[in-house]
Amino acid sequence: MKPKIVFKKGEFEDYFALSVDRLNRATEVGMNDALKVFENDALEQTPKVPVRSGWLKRHHRTRIERGRNLIGILETYDTPYARTVHSGISRHGTPMTYKTDGSGSHWISAKLYRNAARYFDIIQRRVGK
Repeated sequence: MKPKIVFKKGEFEDYFALSVDRLNRATEVGMNDALKVFENDALEQTPKVPVRSGWLKRHHRTRIERGRNLIGILETYDTPYARTVHSGISRHGTPMTYKTDGSGSHWISAKLYRNAARYFDIIQRRVGK
């Protein structure tokens, strides 16, 4: 006599949906963790954010954009000059001179390229829990 195999499609779909939801939530928590480390690296590792009054350094924030994909964002706000300072080229097209020790251009993008594997590892550890 052959064993009868019963496949309950509805139950499988429920468990699958629950697994996907847990994975999405863990990914988002991991991205938040990685973004906080990224923000700290961007502001504190060389090249650091230039500091004259501290306004630019205090006006960075992280957020996650939810859509078809999760997108982690480190942005500056209330600082219309941030893009120019980050690029290191003045509005007149000349190189900028940074007066704060250890500061320089590309304080955000340099950390992303340098530490990307570490940020992905933070996300992966959270998802693997």
